[in-house]
Amino acid sequence: LVSMGASPHAYTMSLSLNNSVDKLWLKNFSNSLYKEQKKYNLYLMGGDIVKSKYLSITITILGVIDKGKYIKRNSAKINDDIWVTGNIGDSYIGHKLLKKRIIIKNINKKKYFINSYYYPNPPVALSIKLGKFMTSAIDISDGFIGDLEKITVNFKKGANIFLKNIPYSNYCKFLINNKVVSVSELLCGGDDYQLLFTAKVKNRPYLYKLSSKYKIKFSRVGKITKSKKLNLLGYNITSLKKSYKHFI
Repeated sequence: LVSMGASPHAYTMSLSLNNSVDKLWLKNFSNSLYKEQKKYNLYLMGGDIVKSKYLSITITILGVIDKGKYIKRNSAKINDDIWVTGNIGDSYIGHKLLKKRIIIKNINKKKYFINSYYYPNPPVALSIKLGKFMTSAIDISDGFIGDLEKITVNFKKGANIFLKNIPYSNYCKFLINNKVVSVSELLCGGDDYQLLFTAKVKNRPYLYKLSSKYKIKFSRVGKITKSKKLNLLGYNITSLKKSYKHFI
């Protein structure tokens, strides 16, 4: 919704509950849903509950936007700036910790990364305001590089990405410097649920003001080019996995 410039409005939910579900589970689940509703200002408008062999939860969220104002993936213009909100890679590291593929002894760092995976924080508060400036956008769910291709290469455009401008948290930088994780992993890891968008150069001052006013980190990481390929300055992307690949 945010990547299209829309605000959350309501959601439907279908629950298929199995024998593992008890009153305590339902209470905790309901309380968590209520917190998310309050946080993002939306409500449950209906759905269905059935008994099943397997536990399954299906949620569809509906948003609102002014007619004709939605943001598309294919509308970036040559020389547009490329921006990213928040940080890249924290969620990926959290996932690796949960899978025991890396070990971090510091409790605070470990908790930070795992929370980044379990509790993503997309810039929903800015959805409509950002929509006034975005020429194209996508959420980073499958990985920075792979999702960037979906608004550039897939539509016969390219990008120059400035590696030094990619935003990482201080904890993440520590792991990079100590070779616990690599930059190539972080650029392709996914699950960040931050916004990757393009905007006209003239709108830089307005975007920096929005970032400051709402205390949401914005990073200008590159520009759109005619090249029909990604040029990650200072890095060879041919060796990258690029993004998560869905099975369909």
